Amino acid sequence: MKVAVLVTGLPRFVNEGAWWFNHKSNYPNDKYEMDFFVHSWADETFRPALEDAWHPKKIQIGYFDKEINEFIE
Repeated sequence: MKVAVLVTGLPRFVNEGAWWFNHKSNYPNDKYEMDFFVHSWADETFRPALEDAWHPKKIQIGYFDKEINEFIE
């Protein structure tokens, strides 16, 4: 079975979150094939860390200040 996993938020604990998911959850296993999609609020300097940690099919990085201001308005 294929499962899509959305990883979202500020990339404060990228490596810790990926480690926990890969070592403490029931993934990887033979029942599921997971595709990861990442949406984060940061800047492009975090892209390599996010790609290395999650190996996403698609990644989108927005700018926190811009998005939070649009949300508030």
